[in-house]
Amino acid sequence: MDHAQSLSYFLFNCVWMGWNILLATFAIALGHQVKRTHNVWKRMALLGLWILFVPNTLYLVTDVIHVFNYRFIQMTGPFIMLGIGLYATIIVLGPFTFWRATQPVLRVFHSSLVRVSPLMRLTIFLLFSYAVGFAIAMGRLHRTNSWYVFSQPWRVVADVWSTFTDPTAIIVTLFYGSAALVLTMINYAKLRLSN
Repeated sequence: MDHAQSLSYFLFNCVWMGWNILLATFAIALGHQVKRTHNVWKRMALLGLWILFVPNTLYLVTDVIHVFNYRFIQMTGPFIMLGIGLYATIIVLGPFTFWRATQPVLRVFHSSLVRVSPLMRLTIFLLFSYAVGFAIAMGRLHRTNSWYVFSQPWRVVADVWSTFTDPTAIIVTLFYGSAALVLTMINYAKLRLSN
């Protein structure tokens, strides 16, 4: 690959990574809208959208798999270095955007979470975190997008079934679900200390 081809491939990576970062940022915006809205029905609708889009945050980390693409290795030296910087950025952005997206929602439900038993609170965090991990597995392995819930609902149903029956998807779900759980618990503990 020469410099022109390397530039073209690098820019191609920037475009789809930019789209993934935009989806993660949208999850942050939805989280803040959930916090700002006081109408119960509007808040529930926004919360539903937030749940659909929040997996796009940690999903960013999965993009690192493209470093091992043969075309990436064929780029010229300077573009390989730029590519590594790009991938390092999204690895950091994944947990950061998840943290920022969950923070306002945890604030909204803080008083409710304090009132339930520690076991119930842990159950809620487990269900949420492993649902995020499951959605990430669907996205990575079956290329399921958040908006397919509206545009291709039958495909989403099929992808859910495929993900449940795929051993690789279970491993991906457990890995990213555990990461989401740790980040959620730390975020919640920090919130409790600040109140």
